[in-house]
Amino acid sequence: MTFEELQKIVGEQNIDNWHQHSNGNGWVNNNCSVSKNSYISSDSIVDDHSKVIASGVNNGSIVANYSHVEHSVVTNGSRVTHCSKIFDHSTIDNGSRVKTSMIDHSTIDNGSRVKTSMIDNGSVVYGSVVEESSMGDSSKAHNSTIFNSTIYGRSTVYDSKMVDSMAVGSTITYSTITNRSRLYNCTCDKANWSGQTPLVIMGLRHKVCQVRQGWIQIGCHTKEVDWWLENYRCIGEKEHYTEEQIKEYGSYIRLFKELGK
Repeated sequence: MTFEELQKIVGEQNIDNWHQHSNGNGWVNNNCSVSKNSYISSDSIVDDHSKVIASGVNNGSIVANYSHVEHSVVTNGSRVTHCSKIFDHSTIDNGSRVKTSMIDHSTIDNGSRVKTSMIDNGSVVYGSVVEESSMGDSSKAHNSTIFNSTIYGRSTVYDSKMVDSMAVGSTITYSTITNRSRLYNCTCDKANWSGQTPLVIMGLRHKVCQVRQGWIQIGCHTKEVDWWLENYRCIGEKEHYTEEQIKEYGSYIRLFKELGK
């Protein structure tokens, strides 16, 4: 990248305020700090008081606006801006954008947009939009939209939308979960919960959880409520429930039926 090409991206500049990094020849503003063992490719930019330590910024990527990248990679036309922090072997890849966020030991890929959020502990955001949210514990968001939500406990959100919600140890697929919903160890498939919280009952043996309208999950079994009413005793005996526990879970299933869940 020539200095003239640089100015087409960041606006008119004084060449005296810039230098090309010794490892890769990428452009670095003199007000930035870039370690010698970092790699800044010739088509990439570090600007506006940012810091890059032992990291790679390459293939047309930009780190700017007081951001900090350490022991990580920003690559393939990605942008890290507005005081973002990228730490601990994280990867920002394939045109993704990270703004005012912290990414720790995680991956943001395939044109994802992350704003004012924290993504950490081995999580992956792929082709998704995440704003004002927190993800952790190796959770994944794939082609999803997530606003003001918390996702952890190895949860997976796939082709879904979550707003003002919490998911813990959950799998959410083709679903819309909104307005302060809470999901714990649940599987949701093509659900649409808007403005309500799915019913979850903590029994003596397993949770009883609404996974979508008319369906509940007990342990590893996910069936329609009417199926459970006919078969709960047989399943309970197969799973070595006591007679007292079978009666307990029968009452839970009837409660789901009564509530129209």
